[in-house]
Amino acid sequence: MLYEPQEDSLFLASFLGKYKANVALDMGTGSGILARELKKTCKKVIAADIDLEAVEQNHDLVVIHTDLFEHIMQKFDLIVFNPPYLPADKDDPVAALDGGDVGNEIILRFLESAKDFLNPKGKILLLYSSRSGVEEIEQAIAQLYKKTLLGSQKHFFEELFVVELKKK
Repeated sequence: MLYEPQEDSLFLASFLGKYKANVALDMGTGSGILARELKKTCKKVIAADIDLEAVEQNHDLVVIHTDLFEHIMQKFDLIVFNPPYLPADKDDPVAALDGGDVGNEIILRFLESAKDFLNPKGKILLLYSSRSGVEEIEQAIAQLYKKTLLGSQKHFFEELFVVELKKK
């Protein structure tokens, strides 16, 4: 199922206009909304997704079919990620939303790998939810990156956070 833009995508997109980059990556591109927004300020944008439907539907983008960084072969000035961040729903599984049992497993895998794909002054913009096992995410970030909270947005069942990360 292709993830259509919701409030989380729009919230993350609201920060992208402030970032310029020679080469940017939209990890987990889904509908491609973030990649298209990046194209306004970045010279080259690559989108990546594990979902073949996302790869096939985004004809106007350079899209790589990959599980996180498995098939990524270059470094980036900017990496943007709106990951699946909700705990798995065993009764109604939706891959675009399923962040694992706790909701942070994909985010933790991403954080561990992403640093190796950043140029020296590169930045990551990451969105996550208060429902995603925030303590573990914050611990992983503190070990690997310098973090700046760009904003938070409260919704009736969660709070969303957008952070900027830089390598330590």
